Amino acid sequence: MGRADAAPRAGPVDGNPDLRVALSATAGTAHGLDLETVVTGATGPLSVTVEWGDGTKDTAQVSGGVTLTHSHWSRT
Repeated sequence: MGRADAAPRAGPVDGNPDLRVALSATAGTAHGLDLETVVTGATGPLSVTVEWGDGTKDTAQVSGGVTLTHSHWSRT
């Protein structure tokens, strides 16, 4: 069975049409950032990953509606 014969898979919108993500960031210092991630309408478990751009990342497994706060501080 080739790839063209494979059954189509549901995409994120097809499987979770009410999923919403809102982001809000604040800088408490010149070297730090707090990122608030609000997830609503999730119908199943999700992985939320924030990649900070300096090789570090924060990952959380969530289900349902949740508010996460990720903090990142410059190491230089």
